[in-house]
Amino acid sequence: MARQPVTFSPAVAAARNPSGLSGSSARAVRLRNARTQRTVRRMQKLMPWIEPSDMPAVRSWAELELIGACIFDEIMKRGLFTQARKGKPGGAVSQLIGELRNTRNAQLRFGVQLGMTPLARQMLRASGDAPDDLVAAFARDEARERKRLEQAKPATADENETSDAAVEKSSDE
Repeated sequence: MARQPVTFSPAVAAARNPSGLSGSSARAVRLRNARTQRTVRRMQKLMPWIEPSDMPAVRSWAELELIGACIFDEIMKRGLFTQARKGKPGGAVSQLIGELRNTRNAQLRFGVQLGMTPLARQMLRASGDAPDDLVAAFARDEARERKRLEQAKPATADENETSDAAVEKSSDE
């Protein structure tokens, strides 16, 4: 026997989920994914320095942008302050404002890492197109050390014999 889905009246649904921000239906998930992918594609066009290794952070930033927009929309619908309810005074700042602030702070941290702020872009330009990885830095140091050692090492016996033979040959002439 198939189970019937449980449905709630809007009042019961609001009581179960007071934020109203749940989007767990298949349609809502597809829409969120499509909007996130659109934002990611737009970011790739506008920020040519983004590499494939940056894609998880780019996707997270896009998801936070979508979440922040939903929270902001909900704040605009409900208002900045709470309404008075059964025995509870109204006029307090909505909890959604704190959630929006936390979401934007997290988004800003991703944005800085992706070079989306003026200061982050300036640091990227100063260091080159992209920050080097540790392996590349070690390889550069190794090459510099080898070059310094080659310039500093004394002439070997083979080089001395060759130069002595060249001196004798030139003196014979």
